[in-house]
Amino acid sequence: MTDTQTNKYWSGSANAEPEYLTSAIVTFSPNPIETGIDKADPGAIFVKVTATVSPKDITGKVSVNSFTTLPGGTGMAAVENSTPNYSNGQIVFDLYGTAGTAPSMPGGDVKLEAKDGGTVLGSDMVIVQIPKAIGSSVYTKYGGNGATTAVTPTNMALNVNTSPSVPGIPAGSVGLFTGVQQTITVPVVDQFGKALGSEYNGQEVYETINNAVNPVTINQKLKNSSYNDPVGFYSPNPMKTQRIVAAGSHAEQNWLAPGSPQASIAVPQQASPQIAVTVAGFSLAPTTGSGGAVAIPGNRVVTYGVLDGQYVLTVKWNAP
Repeated sequence: MTDTQTNKYWSGSANAEPEYLTSAIVTFSPNPIETGIDKADPGAIFVKVTATVSPKDITGKVSVNSFTTLPGGTGMAAVENSTPNYSNGQIVFDLYGTAGTAPSMPGGDVKLEAKDGGTVLGSDMVIVQIPKAIGSSVYTKYGGNGATTAVTPTNMALNVNTSPSVPGIPAGSVGLFTGVQQTITVPVVDQFGKALGSEYNGQEVYETINNAVNPVTINQKLKNSSYNDPVGFYSPNPMKTQRIVAAGSHAEQNWLAPGSPQASIAVPQQASPQIAVTVAGFSLAPTTGSGGAVAIPGNRVVTYGVLDGQYVLTVKWNAP
């Protein structure tokens, strides 16, 4: 090549083909990611996550199982069932927690990174929720002085599968009781004082009463950050020969028929057992304050009495 101004000449070679520069990026949905933990069955509580790779041609080179815990963080997470779709550049996978996020870091303390080799193409924060405490309500110390409800003594047939549960009576048999009870809705909050996430829906609720060795299911499951808890007093059929009968038998049907004789329930009376509630292997503190502070230990106080000519039950959680 000759410079027409100076008559100087240069020579060299170059690629005549066009050069292409690509910028790869990976985005995640949801963003941020909220997930949970099941201590007894790791991976049973998870959320579905979608990573979208652009350009999609490099989908096969992208990994989505790299995590970094931020300074001061305690959370940890893992990935299972990663399924890439090369036609649309998406990778769908299950993400579950293995350690809860630090209570002081509600925005997340674990970073999920998408990588091509050692190059980070995108990241997303992970918040690992854990069941922490019973939330404020009308029957907790912080929400009021308890919930009082009018009740009527009612005949019931109970066993290990009913709610309330009687662990000593197996399926196929029922115990005949007269009971007075109210079913209270118990809110559950996480380590940040927020309502527990939907990933915990369907989790079984267990109780340990008065420091018993093993927790017992109450045959209720979490739904929408709460569970139902039937609470009251129960007396067995006074006929000792018919306290436990076959499920579906004439004895059960006669006991449940309208107008059948009832067992006597002492009034007034009060019970205040120490109750430890467990969800997904996490023991819940009895109550939380309006600011999220946890009050432990505590106990549930149930009172049966007469008010304005009606039988009533009052239920509340106490804390020191």
